[in-house]
Amino acid sequence: MASLGTVALVVGLVAAVFGVLRGLSAFYSKIISPRLTRTKLHRFYALVEEWYAFIDEANITLLNMSELGAKEKRVQDFLNDSGLAKHILCFPRGLRRRFLKLCGLRRDLRSDAQLFEKYSRCPASGIVAQSFWWQIQGDFLEFKKHDDTCDPRTNIGNVEIRIKLLKMLVRAKAT
Repeated sequence: MASLGTVALVVGLVAAVFGVLRGLSAFYSKIISPRLTRTKLHRFYALVEEWYAFIDEANITLLNMSELGAKEKRVQDFLNDSGLAKHILCFPRGLRRRFLKLCGLRRDLRSDAQLFEKYSRCPASGIVAQSFWWQIQGDFLEFKKHDDTCDPRTNIGNVEIRIKLLKMLVRAKAT
């Protein structure tokens, strides 16, 4: 039988190990994780999703452009401040296949890089994050400009498909 002192020593040792692990976990979540590119991409996606949700909830003709401009400025400031503006968003082969599957293409066509570029309107080799954001904004402004004409070349789907691509890239959870 173990003596009471030995049991207390083991319990104290286990508590100390858990305390150290908890401290390391807190250190990682507060210091290291915010500096990782993946975390920055998740934040970028969250800001873009918030911007799009504002557009989606509002009537296009009654859209508060000053508030929309403030949201766009938040996204742009985050890109500049986090150093993500010059980061190249790469689209690996598996992501391109999943994206083309989402678009409804047959299995034998999903590995074609030109089809990816056609449907996503992004180069298969990658695109700079700031350019990607500008393209999203440009698609929305083109849609807003031609909204009353019902031009089939400009629709809100151009904006949605880019946001879905960004969501797939950062592997964000469904909201």
